[in-house]
Amino acid sequence: MARGAADRRSAGDWRAPDAGAVNFKNYALQWVKERRLSATTDELYRRLLRLHILLTFEDLDLDEITPPRVRSWCSERLDSTGAETTIAKAYRLLKTIMETAADDELIRRNPCRIRGAGRETAEERPTAAVARVDALADAMGPRWGTAAVRSVGSRGSGPWRWERKHSAMPSIKAPPVCLFPFC
Repeated sequence: MARGAADRRSAGDWRAPDAGAVNFKNYALQWVKERRLSATTDELYRRLLRLHILLTFEDLDLDEITPPRVRSWCSERLDSTGAETTIAKAYRLLKTIMETAADDELIRRNPCRIRGAGRETAEERPTAAVARVDALADAMGPRWGTAAVRSVGSRGSGPWRWERKHSAMPSIKAPPVCLFPFC
């Protein structure tokens, strides 16, 4: 047995037995802090940790987070929240943190191995038909109706139309409009 351990050490497979005895919560919060993220991303990651990940893993050490625990966590969060997109984001964050722990040689292998768990599949959002946007703009009057049409950016119809000149990039041609009282 001692001979096998010596062979593993020389092959580079050896890892200190207590290397993964690092508290997940401390490691994850340090991970976020070291990333120098934008304010919105930092807030998102901390919220995902607080509301979804730390509920299950905060008292565990890194080496105590196993693939079965990750699968159970993911299933439980999906069942309790129904928020597939948010749980996909939380899973990606957990997977990235654990990948860094594997790179730091604190764990042998990333326990996040659920295929497709980090994939977001949001449904296509409905868009307003041109006729409905034009009716809305008419109801709003010339001052605010122009803003409504412009925010939608109707393509090919309505008062705003796309034009191609001699370049690959289209440009918007706006109709002459007077926005009262700015005339």
